[in-house]
Amino acid sequence: MFVNYLNGQCSTAMVCTVAMFLGLSDQKNLQAAEAPSSGIILANNGDTDYAIVLPKDPSESQVYAAIELQKYLQAISAAFFPIHRDGTGALPKKIILIDPDDGLSTDTIQNTPALGEEGFFIKTVGSDILIGGSERRGIVYGVYTFLEEVLGCHWYSPD
Repeated sequence: MFVNYLNGQCSTAMVCTVAMFLGLSDQKNLQAAEAPSSGIILANNGDTDYAIVLPKDPSESQVYAAIELQKYLQAISAAFFPIHRDGTGALPKKIILIDPDDGLSTDTIQNTPALGEEGFFIKTVGSDILIGGSERRGIVYGVYTFLEEVLGCHWYSPD
């Protein structure tokens, strides 16, 4: 699955052809996947094997994005998703927040156009989920889009 957003607009050439979905059940089973048969289970019964991974020297926006992701994933699933910095040991399953311009992920992220300050992408690699965007606004937009479009979160105003 690969979804690419450039300056807040979805790039039709890069949009995945397989829909992502969210399955929530009585057991607090949080599932995001490319297809129902190849589901990625983020949390089940308040437990998770996933951790949120930041770069070694994250920006303030990257830290903010990780905290927001952690907060809302816990609200959705009742599971605690720990936040780690890259290089802090092997983790079995990861939600990785990266800046594609930092050079750390060029092998994993191929054919990614320049994203600018607001562009981002969401991609799965095996059981890992990568959310990439600029270390300013792009990474925050990527996290909110993941929460909203993939996991079905909505923020309502009093109006």
